[in-house]
Amino acid sequence: MGKITFGYGLGDIFYLPILYVITFVYIITFSINRKKDKQLLITNTVFTIPIIWIVLSVTLWRGPEYSWNGELFYPSKKSKESYATKRKRWQSEIDSLKTDVTDDPQNTEALVEIGELKSLLGKDKEALEYLEKALRKGNTSKYTRSKLARKYEDNDLIDKAVEQYEEILKVDSLNRSAKFNLRRLKKKYDNS
Repeated sequence: MGKITFGYGLGDIFYLPILYVITFVYIITFSINRKKDKQLLITNTVFTIPIIWIVLSVTLWRGPEYSWNGELFYPSKKSKESYATKRKRWQSEIDSLKTDVTDDPQNTEALVEIGELKSLLGKDKEALEYLEKALRKGNTSKYTRSKLARKYEDNDLIDKAVEQYEEILKVDSLNRSAKFNLRRLKKKYDNS
């Protein structure tokens, strides 16, 4: 037996609402049928006790093996492709894309991709520079503008982000994402 845990995936968290529902039903039926039906009380007890026993025993049994670290899901071995490994892969992709840009300076899609990868690496200022460079070189697609607007938001350049969303709406007035983000920013900006 170990300590109580709510660790291993959603297992125990799944059982807790069931326990609450059963307890609630038990209390309600007990209060309604206090004097009328003792058989219902016995039935509720017979069904409730095994479920409580299962929840507690499973929780206590798995305690030492899977103590709760505050996360709902334990990372699988596959998802543990370490961040360092991902960073290396992203950096090699950036290097490859930079080679593409030196071969073809007008390859704005590569600049956008470099900007996104730099963002994943946590280098927001560099990501912003690459996205702005792509825009200056003529990549005025909605995708590029929306990525650039998000980077402006991340760097607290709200006016520039609003400008990018407005440019998207000039091209595509039905773009829901741009409308939503523009409304959100204006509301946030006006309330500040």
